[in-house]
Amino acid sequence: MFFCGVVSVFIDDVPQSPDLACVGCGTWNRTKIHGFKGRCTTIIRSRNVTLKYLKNPVFSRVASGNDILSFMSYCSFIRTASEEKKAIHKNYHDNQYGFPIHDDNELFARLILEINQAGLSWETILKKEKNFRKAYSGFDIKKVAKYNAKDKKRLMNDVGIIRNRLKIDAAITNAQTIIKIQKEFGSFKAWLDSQHPKSIREWVKIFKKNFRFTGGEIVNEFLMSVGYLEGAHDEDCPVKHKISRMV
Repeated sequence: MFFCGVVSVFIDDVPQSPDLACVGCGTWNRTKIHGFKGRCTTIIRSRNVTLKYLKNPVFSRVASGNDILSFMSYCSFIRTASEEKKAIHKNYHDNQYGFPIHDDNELFARLILEINQAGLSWETILKKEKNFRKAYSGFDIKKVAKYNAKDKKRLMNDVGIIRNRLKIDAAITNAQTIIKIQKEFGSFKAWLDSQHPKSIREWVKIFKKNFRFTGGEIVNEFLMSVGYLEGAHDEDCPVKHKISRMV
């Protein structure tokens, strides 16, 4: 989603323009909403404006022509959010987002949560995280890898999670893939370390080769959220400095 001038924008702030088109369908469509951190967003491509490469935009006021784009980061969103929104997002922002994860099951958990966010808001995932953990056996890789048709049916009937057959199948297949990786590299973490550092394009290529349901946005957010890619926090965010002292 960050390649070739693609950004996330707050849909209510975007004026209709012939210079802006939905990446998904190639036409202007205000109803085509894609999830991202913080707010409902749509993904657009500008044909006439060169957009600066920015990570983690929550919304943008975009006009046609060469007008300046303004962005609010996840960090800024947290600072200005209502108490209701902070109750949902602040713990994740302050204590999880961008922090290194060393436990394979937790890395798997983050990957599955990011996969399930596709097409939805991150807020939806945060609200359902406890349900996900219960439904997916605490994200125990070995247990999920053994899920059968009965487990798939159980998950498809669980109203507490995202009931998407492709995402459920991806969780099981990806668990099986991680077990193979663990046998060769010792751990999923060790495999990730062995690939680091790489550009996002290289990361996406590797993930698409090895895992299911891992497009560019999912891979970017997963790697950013666990510290393999920069950009989770603003330069002046105290959490960024906290993370820097940990690595």
